[in-house]
Amino acid sequence: MRYRCDRCTTGWCSRAWFLMILMLAVGMPACAKSLLPAFQDRPPVWAVGTFRGVNRKYRNHVEVTITDRGEVRVRTTDERGNTSRAEGGFRGERITVDNNTYRVEQIFRGIRIVQENDPANWMNLSRISGEGGYGELPARGDHGDELYYRRPPVWALGTFRGYNRKYQNDVELTLSSNGRVTARLTEISGRVTRQSGQWRNGRIELGSRVFDVERSGDGMVLTEVGDRSHRILLTRGNALPWGEEEGDFGRPPAWLVGTFEAYNEEQNCRVEMTVDRNGRVTTRVIQTSGRVSTLRGIYRHDRIEQDGKRYEVSRVPRGVILTEVGNRWRRYTYRRVD
Repeated sequence: MRYRCDRCTTGWCSRAWFLMILMLAVGMPACAKSLLPAFQDRPPVWAVGTFRGVNRKYRNHVEVTITDRGEVRVRTTDERGNTSRAEGGFRGERITVDNNTYRVEQIFRGIRIVQENDPANWMNLSRISGEGGYGELPARGDHGDELYYRRPPVWALGTFRGYNRKYQNDVELTLSSNGRVTARLTEISGRVTRQSGQWRNGRIELGSRVFDVERSGDGMVLTEVGDRSHRILLTRGNALPWGEEEGDFGRPPAWLVGTFEAYNEEQNCRVEMTVDRNGRVTTRVIQTSGRVSTLRGIYRHDRIEQDGKRYEVSRVPRGVILTEVGNRWRRYTYRRVD
């Protein structure tokens, strides 16, 4: 046993000395090269090439190049035009850059990169060079294949209107065939602001915000990425105002359909409310100065929802009474004018 142990020990020592002598003979470059195999995986064809996109979390433009040898080069340009560069490597459908690891996924006509320890840091990058595959096309009929094109699908072209409940303004959105987006926002005060943006990969980039876009009837629903509570329903023509089915809200009774008028003593103004047969509610507040502001609302579940508040509705001769839910002292009597 002792002989065998000495023999094994001697053999191990011989191998260790051999490796040490070999590394000393080759020098430090050999040590540096020994790190490369961690990044030497050959990427799949769909990941090879140059890709560009926008990092929404840090608000900068990103260009990523992945070579067929697994080398990764990243160029980042911030809002001020400052450019920085970094290098990394590809391994197992992941890239490592600046000590951070990112998962790489194939999407139609590009790649998606997601930081491993920060999933909120992700970006969709479109291919600008290289012969990589374009990914699997989604099934026809669900419009999924249209979502990744830079140009908007036919159903998204034109002008749409709606109401932004979160920020309480009227929205008029226009999409052109080249992907250009323009928005006209009208606040309660009557102040009008305009924004421009771009359709890209099934999303609308407007100002500093990005919105997911879903088709809904003859309109669309915009949902801000990172803030699901910011949801805007837009329609065109005579479609329902929020792109939902009528059955979700219910039609108002006949006695509530029409135009009603009231006087708000607290604000010293005249109020004109119109309820249509689909449950859309439009209220015009007319100040003594002549300034007019417009509020949008909806009738559902036997109540009127408007301006972030809900009102119970009761019928009275020649009109209706609105009572704010949770505050019985706020009661408004409207008389029918049409």
